Amino acid sequence: RACIRASMRRLAEMLRLCKSMLQLSRWQVSDDHGGEHAGCGGTWAASADDD
Repeated sequence: RACIRASMRRLAEMLRLCKSMLQLSRWQVSDDHGGEHAGCGGTWAASADDD
């Protein structure tokens, strides 16, 4: 029983770590997305000037 409880606690810690890692990666993705949108707007403006 104690062994199972210990493994469950370890699993819970792993899940918590995974969640925090996912949140960090999600923030990085959103930052990259914002940069992509800014670049997209820049290319749009350039193409509009060409026309």
